Amino acid sequence: MDGARQHAILITTSTPTGWRAVVDKNLDGYYLMASTDQGNRPGFGGTFTSGNQNTFAPSILAVNTWTHLWDTVGSSGNHVLTAVARDASNNTATSAPVSVTVVAGTPDRVGQWGTPFFWPIVAVNAILLPTGEVLAYDGQSFAGKNARVWNPTTNAFTSVNIATGTNIFCSGNCHLPDGRILVTGGHVGAAHVGVTDANIFNPTTRQWTRAASMHTPRWYPTNTTLPDGRILVTAGEINCDGCNAYSRDL
Repeated sequence: MDGARQHAILITTSTPTGWRAVVDKNLDGYYLMASTDQGNRPGFGGTFTSGNQNTFAPSILAVNTWTHLWDTVGSSGNHVLTAVARDASNNTATSAPVSVTVVAGTPDRVGQWGTPFFWPIVAVNAILLPTGEVLAYDGQSFAGKNARVWNPTTNAFTSVNIATGTNIFCSGNCHLPDGRILVTGGHVGAAHVGVTDANIFNPTTRQWTRAASMHTPRWYPTNTTLPDGRILVTAGEINCDGCNAYSRDL
């Protein structure tokens, strides 16, 4: 490690996975990883004045390609990087310079934790809406119909309880292309027993409506948005522990 910077030039014959150390300075708590548990992307971390922190690269290492891993701490501004290669005959070649701008990790860029505060419900499910608000609905209280929209700017909670007859505890959810929220499946009062119901929440009108029912009852299903805008609903339990739904609804 050079001051607050670490460097490594490496080549991999296969994609590294998990936490794979390149430089590990246990004495002062800094480390450079060829891969991490964050999608196998390289990472850098250490113990700083504000506690342990990690930063991750945008992509995994390319296989059979030389890669220069480089990081800096507390050195915001413009940097110019070059690499020097040396062969067995001691011939060297220097790469073209690459300019890198390092900006400070201020709260407006990386976020920050605030102090805990009280919510009126237990947010078993929480969904970011296109409005910047958050739709959240509770567990088994109020028969699974207890829902709120939270405005993080004003910290106001608006009641948007579902009145379609569905208990949406243990449901799946996703965004539709127009910004509405599709909630599938749910609960009927007994664990592992699903429902065929599908409901849609409109963030603009803040209203719930029933959609066409699914073919298969589902308890904790998974919703996946397809490239053409359709929703693929899979998994979930049907009517007992381990009675998984292997069919799909589209």
